[in-house]
Amino acid sequence: MVQTRARNYDAKPEPEPKTTSQPHPHKAERPPANGRCMLLELPAELRNHIYDYTLSEENGVRYREGENGQAMLCLRDTTPEDGTIEANQLQYVNKQFRAETRCLGFKLNDLWFKTTRAEIASEQGGGKSAIEQAVGVESNVRNMPITDRASQEHPPHQIAISAAFLPTLDSFWTQHLRNIFIRDPRGFVPALTDRATLVRFCARNTHITIHWVCPTWMLSVSLCHFFSKGVSYTLAYRDIDKTSLFSIFPDPTWDSHYYENSAHDLRQGMTKDELVGAPNFKVYPWNVIKSRVKFAIKIQLAMSHCQDHLQPSNSINKLEKQLLEWFDYGI
Repeated sequence: MVQTRARNYDAKPEPEPKTTSQPHPHKAERPPANGRCMLLELPAELRNHIYDYTLSEENGVRYREGENGQAMLCLRDTTPEDGTIEANQLQYVNKQFRAETRCLGFKLNDLWFKTTRAEIASEQGGGKSAIEQAVGVESNVRNMPITDRASQEHPPHQIAISAAFLPTLDSFWTQHLRNIFIRDPRGFVPALTDRATLVRFCARNTHITIHWVCPTWMLSVSLCHFFSKGVSYTLAYRDIDKTSLFSIFPDPTWDSHYYENSAHDLRQGMTKDELVGAPNFKVYPWNVIKSRVKFAIKIQLAMSHCQDHLQPSNSINKLEKQLLEWFDYGI
């Protein structure tokens, strides 16, 4: 119970003094001339409630680097979506506001690493958008050994930015983080070293969950390609064998060899124990940027496209259930 001041509740209230109509000493939009701050005179409990209400963003905050290389947490729901408006402006009012609010951007919001439309437009070149360029890069390196793909030069992307930034945070900041979302343009091939860095970050900070939207795992037309990649990710990152859900070959032995080789490629740069020991590093298909309803429609179209060559052992109901589970909860 909060302790209150002693008061005599039996006493009659004193009549309020009569006031004469006088102009307000200063305009409402201007602070008092003596520098008095009414907000800082409120009890700390009330100020905390005000901070929580003011600095909580429904869509989370987005990380970006300022012109001087300093980290900034910006609004995500600005129009146009340029992600350059810093979320916490109170910290620049005075030192006390800075001390009381500087960690609330992490504490009250989800943290996003996301390429904005403005950044995509700024990377346009040769008549192609950044997404088209990224898809072109993927097609060029598709046949390379997976260990060589990480060495390809790319413009800075969000998984690389997050892998460079997050490990630099000390416990003062990481104690407030809960959910981190990382999204790159479709088709971009992430470096294995960046994924390994983030997996190890999750292993050290078990209270933080990274939700990584994989830019090369997307359900478009082929159900077979999408599902086989999901089974490979599940085997690589969780050591859970879902081979029985989706058979590619008539002989189950061939399926086992195929998925083991795919999982081995995905694990490169990390050990099986490291991946299994970081269940808070979640992998999602790129389709999560759209609605669940649109994904369900995609499933039906893909199933009809692949109906003629699905193995008899594949249960349509089980396949659909697993696809929606990956969409909702990731791997």
